[in-house]
Amino acid sequence: MPPVCPPYLDDIGTRTNMVTTSRDRMRSKWALLKTGTGQKKFLHHLHDQYGQDTFIVSAPFTVLKNIEALLSVSKVLRSNNSSVVPLFISPIHVRQAIQTWGKLGLKLEKGKINFSSGFYYTSVALELCDQVNIYGFWPFRTDREGRPVRYHYYKSVDSGGLNNN
Repeated sequence: MPPVCPPYLDDIGTRTNMVTTSRDRMRSKWALLKTGTGQKKFLHHLHDQYGQDTFIVSAPFTVLKNIEALLSVSKVLRSNNSSVVPLFISPIHVRQAIQTWGKLGLKLEKGKINFSSGFYYTSVALELCDQVNIYGFWPFRTDREGRPVRYHYYKSVDSGGLNNN
């Protein structure tokens, strides 16, 4: 759920009706929705940045520690009468995406069980949408010249810059 705010509006626009989120995002921004304050901040951000007619997509069933945090999104939306619709990715689909990319020659790094969420959701968008515009996304640790990529555009807005680990 990157912010749709300056200085990126010229590049990303404000038109969106589908956003993704992760357990890490829920933890870092909204305390896993375990507090009333975290829930209010989450709802305010969601409605303010994306509007009431939004779908919020997550993959809670791919990693055991993600389940509670990401399913709580649905509970918070329902208990606050929000019209935002939570969508949950099937772990079967995740596995099939990994297999498909593997057949195309893209393998997971040793010890990894999933691709990055950004890479996975880009794959989903390419599968579902007629047109996909992506800003600030590069799924590799180095650029085409071999230089380290040290940022996520929204993480740098939130916390003064994080590495791309």
